[in-house]
Amino acid sequence: MVFDTTYIWKEVNRMEVAVKKIYAETLEQQQIEVRKSVMDGLRQAREGKTKDFNAVCDRLEKKYTNAKV
Repeated sequence: MVFDTTYIWKEVNRMEVAVKKIYAETLEQQQIEVRKSVMDGLRQAREGKTKDFNAVCDRLEKKYTNAKV
């Protein structure tokens, strides 16, 4: 089967759009997870489960410093 270059470029462009969409969805999900973790840390600090807010921040920083993005 032989494909012309126009067909190939259309397929490449379609794949590029799909990859960008998947990336955007993944990034959005990761941002939601980070926000939830931050809010959980703040809630714990308010409830007195942690006396040191810096400890909460340090724990979150450690968790997400080397996270795959």
